[in-house]
Amino acid sequence: MNGLLRALNVNRDVFNKKTWLLCAADAVNRLKLKDTILSKGRDTMIPDYSTPAPWESPPAVFNILQTGTRKGDCNPHEL
Repeated sequence: MNGLLRALNVNRDVFNKKTWLLCAADAVNRLKLKDTILSKGRDTMIPDYSTPAPWESPPAVFNILQTGTRKGDCNPHEL
């Protein structure tokens, strides 16, 4: 859900191809559900959720940052 919330507010020029997340954000915007989704707030953890075992890999964290230029105009080292 956090990814969708970010995708709803991301600058479309940052991406040069469609992803499932951007398609989902387009659908939310097209159906005019953005305000409803944002009003619900963050998802809460279910009470009986158990954290992963210490030997399991931690979940991956991705940060989508907006650049000052279009992705197509950046060289690979800037990306």
